[in-house]
Amino acid sequence: MGRPWLMVLSLLVALWPAGPVAAQGMPAAVAQAEEKAAEPAVDPELKALIDKLEDPDQRARLIEDLKSLSALKKAQAPVRPAENLEVAVTTFWSWVNELPPVKMSPDERWRALAGSGIGLLLGVFLWWLHAKANRLGRRLCQRLAERWPSTAGVLDKVLMHIRRPLHAIIAVLTVLAVLHPWGFTVVDWARTPLGQRLLGGTVTIGLTLFIAYLLWSAIDEGVRRYLAETDAEGNTVERSSRARTLLPLARNAVFFLLVLVVGMVVLSELGMDIGPLLAGAGVIGLAIGFGAQKLVQDVITGGFMLIEDTVSVGDIVNVGGYSGVVEAMTVRTLKLRDLAGNVHTIPFSTVGTVTNMTKDFSYYVFDIGVAYREDTDEVAQVLIEVADDVRADPKFKAFILEPLEVLGVDAFGDSAVVVKARLKTRPTRQWMVGREMNRRIKKAFDARGIEIPFPHTTLYFGQDKQGAAPPLHLMAEQAARRQAAASGLETLVPEPVQVPEPANPTSPTPDPGPGDISGGRG
Repeated sequence: MGRPWLMVLSLLVALWPAGPVAAQGMPAAVAQAEEKAAEPAVDPELKALIDKLEDPDQRARLIEDLKSLSALKKAQAPVRPAENLEVAVTTFWSWVNELPPVKMSPDERWRALAGSGIGLLLGVFLWWLHAKANRLGRRLCQRLAERWPSTAGVLDKVLMHIRRPLHAIIAVLTVLAVLHPWGFTVVDWARTPLGQRLLGGTVTIGLTLFIAYLLWSAIDEGVRRYLAETDAEGNTVERSSRARTLLPLARNAVFFLLVLVVGMVVLSELGMDIGPLLAGAGVIGLAIGFGAQKLVQDVITGGFMLIEDTVSVGDIVNVGGYSGVVEAMTVRTLKLRDLAGNVHTIPFSTVGTVTNMTKDFSYYVFDIGVAYREDTDEVAQVLIEVADDVRADPKFKAFILEPLEVLGVDAFGDSAVVVKARLKTRPTRQWMVGREMNRRIKKAFDARGIEIPFPHTTLYFGQDKQGAAPPLHLMAEQAARRQAAASGLETLVPEPVQVPEPANPTSPTPDPGPGDISGGRG
């Protein structure tokens, strides 16, 4: 039990010398903490401001910023209406006083005036060179037109399109040359970021518009001249129906593409981000594709029909139960004009089967019916002779491609033997040639005595139960006879037809049959 107390006593004896030292150090630590707490905290922004004021360069920059801020606040401050004119006049004169000519000395002004004169002479010289080049270009165009007449209009238009931009360029260069000696120079301004952006954007937009205009003018003029080209005699050269169909559509597609590209370039140079526009256009196109499936089907079907050259402008077709000449084709519809002049607009999505009656060439098919007693070989020979006569006619010679092809006896009809033949012609000419052939065949058959049979009708009046035919009452002949007898011309009227009476005189007379043309009893 005594050992713990002994240990505590030993510990107190060991710590006894450190007590005064700790007591002496405590007031010093407390005083140091109080001094530290009494010192004010330094604001980082205030310290940065002090550093700026101590640095001469940063102090000058700070003063400029404060002046700009003050001017901005003054500009944003509301101005009373009475002060508007005074502010405008003051601003104008301050701007005038800052102009380079105002600050020039008299000697500098004379030198600037001389420089402007030189610039004006330079502009006049450029105009003279332009006029000479224009005359040389016209002479060159005339010589080329004499050698290749088809290029006359195209070269004149190209020269005109080049001449107009040169006018503007020479005018701008002349103005810059005149103003440059007076200190109005665009070189220094063009070196600034704003000047470089504005100048570069203007040049890019101008060149894009100019190139697009040249391309469109060349394509449009080329298509029009190709479709309306004439030969040496002044006759219009007939182009293929495929060319007359696809070239206008291709021209419209190029125009749409040029407008789209130029629009994107202009928007991009104006600082607009065209990425979201393209994404939005894609979303809109997808929505239209889902919402207008019929329209998409029209466009796709029309595109395949144009690529496959199924139908072309000028063809005579049968589409959807309508027949006529194809007047126009778009990527969505087909326009037909029938024989009566009616125009039918047919969407491609409704087109099932297309019958083109004028694709590359045509045939006119003849179904000639002759009497059974006629010699079919003689009939075939007459048809060949008539076809040869038509082919020799200058009016129809250019439209017939091959001699008449007699296919032979095609059918035995109720009252005629049908001989089939066909004649190959140019597209759309088969009906004209066929009508002329029919006219001449009729004349030839009449001259040879070949009968063209026609339907006959036999009237049957029936029989009664005893096998006797009912009486035929010819009231018209009786009336004519009475009239002739009254006028003394009885001998000219034939005797009336005698109809036998019934075998049984006691039987009642039957009602008149369908042969009673008077509708009553005599």
